[in-house]
Amino acid sequence: MAEVNRIRIQMFRKMMDRSPLTIFFLLMAFIFLSLSTSARNCYGACLIKDGQFYGIHENKYFPMNSVMKFPQALFVADWMKKHNIRLSDSVKVTKEELIDGTWSPKLGDIQTSKSFTYAELLSYSLMLSDNNACDVLFKRCGDPKTVEAYVRSLGFKRIHIRKTERQMREDHSCCRHNKTTPKDMTLLLQWLSSHHSDTPILQFIWETMMKCKTGMERLPAAKHEGAMLLHKTGSGYTHNDGTADIGDAGIYLLSDGSKLPICVFVKGASSDHIIAEISQHLQYMALTHDTK
Repeated sequence: MAEVNRIRIQMFRKMMDRSPLTIFFLLMAFIFLSLSTSARNCYGACLIKDGQFYGIHENKYFPMNSVMKFPQALFVADWMKKHNIRLSDSVKVTKEELIDGTWSPKLGDIQTSKSFTYAELLSYSLMLSDNNACDVLFKRCGDPKTVEAYVRSLGFKRIHIRKTERQMREDHSCCRHNKTTPKDMTLLLQWLSSHHSDTPILQFIWETMMKCKTGMERLPAAKHEGAMLLHKTGSGYTHNDGTADIGDAGIYLLSDGSKLPICVFVKGASSDHIIAEISQHLQYMALTHDTK
């Protein structure tokens, strides 16, 4: 505790001659220092700025949950390009294909069958985290192992995709098989940042993730004035104690043109806002690095 108080005093002194933006992030770091050691050991996070990594347990494995839908979307983009499939091409989905009782705000109410474009399926999966849309893409484009093989071909060896949404619904323990480290997910986001203009489908994914409507108390809550964010959230099934494993992975687009890929995973979270607090801490570390 004495060490924590010493750091707090140092931070307060530094605030006196810093810009308003820096003061904001210094204040947010006070929140981080207030977290218990046990709480800090339950999460991992990574942020990249100008090639420099800022992380906390960034090399530990965590379940991705629906963050997995982001690398899946990159695979779908590659598959569509290879098979000359357009975003406007449609897929017929039948009621028999749907997962009962899962989160599916767009596909869950199909009565018999309905057609969706690939643009719609990608949008529903990325923006709304529709689990049926995700599994339809697995069925039409490539299963989890095929998706993982594609991600590995890009150079990312520690992003493991092994289970569908249906499998995770039927056996919640399957969630741990879709796992990655915060660092590897952040590097994949950096890959998208460098390649999103390569094809119209990758550009569509980039723009769709900017419209994500889930997890507004996570990374979006740590977005400062003038910045933009594209991201994909993940939420696990609720544990017996009422907590859940959660995550958020995205890229902050700052007003000065900087891009900050970031990923935060938390095990046993009781509130979404812990992701915002961790993000604020990492942004403080990165944005004040050169002025210390």
